[in-house]
Amino acid sequence: MLDGRKVAVTVRNDREKFVQDVEQEIANQAEALGKARLVELWEAFKQVLLEVAEQVCGKSRSRVREKRTKWWNNEVKREIKLKKRKFKEYLRASENEKTAVYSRYKKQRRVARDAVKRDQEQSWEEFGRKIKRKF
Repeated sequence: MLDGRKVAVTVRNDREKFVQDVEQEIANQAEALGKARLVELWEAFKQVLLEVAEQVCGKSRSRVREKRTKWWNNEVKREIKLKKRKFKEYLRASENEKTAVYSRYKKQRRVARDAVKRDQEQSWEEFGRKIKRKF
C-alpha cells in the first residue's frame, strides 16, 4: 500500500512493462548503491518497486471495510450491557445483599461469555466456509 491506496494490476502486459522498468531503474541506481548497506539496498529496492508499480499500474482506492468484528451483534451487546449492569448493582449492594447480588452477576457473566463464545465460533465456521469456497 502506498498513501492508503493499493496498487492495482489489471493487465498481463503491465507485468512485462513492470519488469522492464524495475530492471532499468535498478540498473540506473546500481552504481550509487554499490557500497550501500543491506538496509539501504532494501529500502531503495522497495522504493523502486512501489514507484514503478504506481507508474505502470496506477492506483485505486480500496473500498472501506467494516472494522467491527463479525460476531459482535445486538444479542451479544445486550448480554454484555446486562452483565455490566449486574456488576454495578453488586457494587452498590449493601453487605447483607452482596451474596445474592453477586450470584446474579455471576450467572449473567456466564450467559454473556457463552453468547460471545457461541457467536465467535459461528463467525469462524462461516469464515472457514468462505475460504473453502474461494480455494
